[in-house]
Order: sequence, then structure tokens, then C-alpha cells
Amino acid sequence: MGLGDIGSFARIVNGVRAELKNSNKNFIFFNGLPTAEATMPSYQAIGVKLYSSAAFVSRLKLLKHSTTAMSNSNQPLVDALLRSFYFPLVELRSQVPDMPFPD
Repeated sequence: MGLGDIGSFARIVNGVRAELKNSNKNFIFFNGLPTAEATMPSYQAIGVKLYSSAAFVSRLKLLKHSTTAMSNSNQPLVDALLRSFYFPLVELRSQVPDMPFPD
């Protein structure tokens, strides 16, 4: 389960980039929160361009529209997708208790 602490993640991104600045090493950051699309505008602001989302399992057309809108900075479409699908999905998910992991 992701924590969604954008402040901590921003510090991690900044720290890793600073450490790798003068090296040939590459590091790729992903937003892997459940329903990651709802938080991608914030993650993109700190330079995290990639994400993984549970919503993709059932909505492949939505995946195409979401990733295209976010990668092209199409803010009106991003806002419409967030408002019409992702924010309601986040609300629905918040109504279901977390399932404990088996020991």
C-alpha cells in the first residue's frame, strides 16, 4: 500500500538526483499508489512521469486517454478524467476497509 506522502517523495527524488548528478547512472521513479492518476499532477510537478495503477486492469481505453493527457500536459482532459472517474473511484475505495495481508 502506498503512503502518498508527496513531501517525503520529493525529498527522495531530489536526493537521488543530487547523488547521481555527475554519474552515468540512471534512476527511474514511479508513482505506484492505488488509483495513481488522482495524484499524478503532484508527482509530475516533482518530475515523476511514470505510474502504475490498479484502474488499468479493467479500463484499457481509459489508460490510453489518461497517459496521453498527462504526458501531453492536456490539463482540461486530465481534470475531466480526474473529476469523472478517478476521484469517484478514490472515494469508493475509501469506503472499503483495507484487507489485511495473510501471515
